[in-house]
Amino acid sequence: MTEGWQGLGILDAVRLWQIGPRVADVLKADAGHVGVENYISDIFSSWVCRLWITIECGRLQVSPGEIYDLSKFCPYNTVMVDHSDPSLNTVLTAPIDKPGVALLDFVIFPPRWLVAEHTFQAPYYHRNCMSEFMGLIYGGYEAKSDGFLPGGASLHSCMTPHGPDTKTYEETIAHGNEAGPQRIADTMAFMFESCLIP
Repeated sequence: MTEGWQGLGILDAVRLWQIGPRVADVLKADAGHVGVENYISDIFSSWVCRLWITIECGRLQVSPGEIYDLSKFCPYNTVMVDHSDPSLNTVLTAPIDKPGVALLDFVIFPPRWLVAEHTFQAPYYHRNCMSEFMGLIYGGYEAKSDGFLPGGASLHSCMTPHGPDTKTYEETIAHGNEAGPQRIADTMAFMFESCLIP
């Protein structure tokens, strides 16, 4: 288990993970097999056991084939001022031995409320020590008013500045401190965040 936010239960509820019956039967039946591979005109073979990937989700160790309904994820957010760190919406993390750093985080941005007062509510310009690959499954994304459509994606290598597009920035500034609560509805964006540099 990791220490820090993930270790305090910010990752989503164990009860939301489901394993399909067919997947469960296959995993039970798979006692291992012989893998054969052809590489540069040579044949190699080895005994391959079923691989369980250990990824932390609260206290649950999940395995390949488990199913998670992203629409049931409960997002966390700030309730007073400032823009919350996206890591609050981490669904899965694959930790490494360095505290506070993940090999890979899977983060989602589901429907939610933005309620911070006296705050630039759109994601602000920033750069990270982590590399981010972000995509949009459906709906819109609050940092991109134009051109970021479902199926679209962006890659931000570590220390690459990124933030909202011009239209989003101008609309957010126009609201000023008078911006009230804003509902981000009918959307699902995701992000993979990694300490590895592409």
